[in-house]
Amino acid sequence: KVAEDTTSTLKFSISKVLFEDIGLTYHDDVAGNDVKLHLGEFTTKIKTFDLNKQRYLIKQLSLKNTSLNYLQQKPLTQLVQHISKSVDSAEKEQGKLPYIEVEDFVFNNIKLNYDDQLSATRALAVINTLGLAKLKVDLTNSKYEADEAKLHQSNILFAFKPAPASKTSTAKKDTVTTAPSPLALLLKKIDLQGNSFQFDNLGAKPTNKGIDFNHLNISGLNLGANNVSYNASGIKANVENGTLRDKKRVYAYWFKRRCRV
Repeated sequence: KVAEDTTSTLKFSISKVLFEDIGLTYHDDVAGNDVKLHLGEFTTKIKTFDLNKQRYLIKQLSLKNTSLNYLQQKPLTQLVQHISKSVDSAEKEQGKLPYIEVEDFVFNNIKLNYDDQLSATRALAVINTLGLAKLKVDLTNSKYEADEAKLHQSNILFAFKPAPASKTSTAKKDTVTTAPSPLALLLKKIDLQGNSFQFDNLGAKPTNKGIDFNHLNISGLNLGANNVSYNASGIKANVENGTLRDKKRVYAYWFKRRCRV
């Protein structure tokens, strides 16, 4: 006779969390990783922390005066991950991913420096104010929703060099079909004020004709919009106003209409 399982589900009770002035340095010559983190202030108030149902409700989450530097260099040894092809992925159990709600999400004075020298990818971000209200993250169904999103007085730079297309992928170009993305995003209100954004495709030469979407240098980015949604069918938004400057050109839009992409 099999004994009855009397083990109980692991439970946590967490209310308030506070971390201040924490420094972390990680250096790995073998993997080529170099990470430096300075955490100024992290505070959160948790209402629900249910590991069994994978449901988490956070009343308030705040991160201030924090910087993160990540450098990826060539490793000393070639790290190879062996994946067994004999495993039938259809037989794998699909575990339930977390469902997270954050009522008040705020980032202030956050600096990010990401440099991957192996893939020629670089990202720099100086976030003055980033806020999300009533954020809902459903990782199982890839659905993300927020009542309001705002980004003020922030600077973002992203540059990368696309990997060259392999002969195999080129030969099969006509036979490969792309499945629609399951990602769904809904922002009931978005407010962008005084931001700048720079994007560079390092594999494309700059052009002086029209807007060069491979090399953008946008400043004075302001946008007010409602019901911004993204899914497999496209992008929709009710745009109320917007202004931006791309290099020497200024674009200004003051209208209220429905936009689709």
